[in-house]
Formats: sequence, structure tokens, C-alpha cells
Amino acid sequence: MHDGLRYQTLRSSAVRGPGDRSRRAHTAAARLAAELQAAQEIGDLTRRDLTLAYWCEGAEDKPHRRAERVCLVSGDITLMRIFPAFLECCGVDRSELSVRVHIRQGGDLETAHEFWACGLRPDPGDFRPPVIERYQPKAVYDAGRAYHGCLRIDVPRSSDLYRRVDGWFAAALTGGRGVERKRVLGNVGQSIFWK
Repeated sequence: MHDGLRYQTLRSSAVRGPGDRSRRAHTAAARLAAELQAAQEIGDLTRRDLTLAYWCEGAEDKPHRRAERVCLVSGDITLMRIFPAFLECCGVDRSELSVRVHIRQGGDLETAHEFWACGLRPDPGDFRPPVIERYQPKAVYDAGRAYHGCLRIDVPRSSDLYRRVDGWFAAALTGGRGVERKRVLGNVGQSIFWK
């Protein structure tokens, strides 16, 4: 392409006209309609759905580190709202939960506590002492007011629950053949999905 034509093409695509605003509004409306339709298709979350969501995001046991406890660390408030619902399905009382904020040094701890307290409604006394991460990241993103750290929710004395959840997840992945199949396959996810 001739340099002059290429420049004009790039320039015309970079210029925003009055139609751009209506295009963005149309895209936003289409996005919202698709999300609403998808939400209606899914319906209510089941215990199985909640188990799969937890197992994909929660802290899994490692062969070299056997913790066998139920906990979730995330900066996603929506996911953290789902987690107590999952625990209620498992028979865990909210009063048993240990809640702690993890935040970088220099982050606004008071604002983070308010953010997580409003989103999850724990009693202020439910928060354990925060974890202040003292490392200096190489890449710094200006999150400003949007930075609230992460929240960690632990279920004390939950090794039995952890093993049950592990069994439920194995059964969901292996079509009900469960733990026996998981032990034969080793890494269930790798064996099933990466053939």
C-alpha cells in the first residue's frame, strides 16, 4: 500500500466521529442483552456448580504440601460472595469462618476493610489481623481507589470437608466414577482434557 494511502486509512480509522458514541451504546446494549439471556439459560446455582467453582478457584492440596483445608483467596468480590453460599451447602456456619485482608504495603487498609465488609457483611470483629505484603512489584499499575487487596476466607478444622469436596469434584470430572478413577489417572484434569 502506498504510504500516503496507508496514512489516510490509519488516520480515518483513528478519528472518532459522532457515530462512535452510538456505536458504543449499541455495543453496550448488545452486551447487556447477551448477558441477561445467558443468565436466564443458567438459572440457579446448584451444589455441584458451587463445588466446581470453588475447586477451580480455591486452594488445592499439593503432593508436596498437604494442607487439606478449605480456603479461598481472591480479589474478586463476586466470587467471594459465592463462597459462603457454597459453605452453607456444605453445612458450615458463617460464624466459623476466618476472614483476613491481604494488601500491599502502602495500600489503604481501612478502605479495604470497608470494601470487603460492605460486600460480604461480616461483623467487624470477624476480621483477623491483615497480611501486609511488603514486596515491591516491578510492574506498578495505578489502581487508585479500585485497589482493595485480596480477601482470604478460611474454614478452620476443615480437613474432612476438604476431602469430601475433593471427592465431589473427582466424581463431577469422571462422570461419577470418582476417587478410584482419579487415583488411576493421576492428574485428572490433564488426563481428561489434554489427550
